[in-house]
Amino acid sequence: MSATFQQDQLRLIIKPTHAGNEPAFYQKLFSIFSNSFLPEPDQIVQADGVGYPIRGFLDPLVMATLEAEQKSKKNTFELLHVDRENIQVISPTGNIYSLTTFEHLPDPFEEKLRELVIEIVEALQPAYVNCSLDKISRQLYLKHFEWEDRTRFSANLEWLQFFGREEFLRQGGKAIYKNPHIKAETLGDGILIQVGHSPVDAYTEQGEKLLVEATQAMPPVSP
Repeated sequence: MSATFQQDQLRLIIKPTHAGNEPAFYQKLFSIFSNSFLPEPDQIVQADGVGYPIRGFLDPLVMATLEAEQKSKKNTFELLHVDRENIQVISPTGNIYSLTTFEHLPDPFEEKLRELVIEIVEALQPAYVNCSLDKISRQLYLKHFEWEDRTRFSANLEWLQFFGREEFLRQGGKAIYKNPHIKAETLGDGILIQVGHSPVDAYTEQGEKLLVEATQAMPPVSP
């Protein structure tokens, strides 16, 4: 395999539902993270920019920060690994962004990623989950999709994504299953969509073509 993709990072985006945007959601999520292949963080950087040492996702300071940030409505902090390239961020909107380098991924990693996403969905029923490679996904977005965002959650299809009930309906509902370029399955009250075998495929001409065709074959977005 090309070394190019190995310089990329696995990107996992998780958006809780409005009702789920509370400390208990993140506590459950971090418990799942702690039992996964993701490297445990050793520092938390709070909204004021100050960093403090921690021992993993379930450190008491992480839990205390979750509760404090929720009360202040800031909902912003970072969890950092010792190499500072593996990171989890909770944004002001409550979304979770996780970046993981290839050295921390199992080999092979694709099925483990699917299992992690499915576990998150079944445990938390988020509004939206996306799993792809960060750098190449940004490049393909600018090349093919920048002016054609489908919805505010999902401009285009990537390797693996879950749409909760509202986004599933917004993206076209049951008509999505007719898309010949995807593997789709019902999960909870939403849909899990996979395009291709691996997120690494996006680095190939064939994989890029499949992502474009899969996005173009999606049904019209509902208002």
